[in-house]
Amino acid sequence: NGEVKQARQYGPTTPSDTFWSIAQKVRPNDKVTIYQVMSALFDANPHAFSGNNYNTLEKGMILIIPSAEVMAAIPKAQAKLRAERDDRLARTAKPTTKPVAAPYKNSLVMK
Repeated sequence: NGEVKQARQYGPTTPSDTFWSIAQKVRPNDKVTIYQVMSALFDANPHAFSGNNYNTLEKGMILIIPSAEVMAAIPKAQAKLRAERDDRLARTAKPTTKPVAAPYKNSLVMK
């Protein structure tokens, strides 16, 4: 019937936000797990991530908050496995930028 409802939103995301902390803030009740919230947020906001991983949330993004029903429809075990997989991948991923080299120290000083 084309009914328009006010969408819940979070944002813009800041450098101090983590995906976990956002999920905690927008979790509608204790019947859904943080993992289900994260999964639903990720699925509803592909524009907010630079990669296919929970750990790639970009700063300055406005997130659409799915309904509690959408969150609860995601199987708890599946949601947890997805989060664990993304954490594992983030820990083993190679950095995309080169680390800053330490200043060169010459052990021979000429006077």
